[in-house]
Amino acid sequence: MEIKTKMNPENITREDLEAFEEVRRSGKTNMFAANVVALLSGLTKRQVICIITNYGFLCKKFPNARVDWNSVVKGLIDKQISWKREEENNP
Repeated sequence: MEIKTKMNPENITREDLEAFEEVRRSGKTNMFAANVVALLSGLTKRQVICIITNYGFLCKKFPNARVDWNSVVKGLIDKQISWKREEENNP
């Protein structure tokens, strides 16, 4: 009989947390459905459970992993376009 031990949160990488966050932001599933999150993220079920149970610790360990950088960049580009239009309209 195989004894399963808890996964050490120190073994979770930034990439693992980012994969988890990508699924979370997508809204495609309940994040407590570990099997589904594992399928969507490419993580193992043990990794997903470890991330869920150590979420606060991991967010402190990797403070920028929760940031949706695509949204940040899009927002900056939109602002730059807006400023450029203002400059063109107010020479």
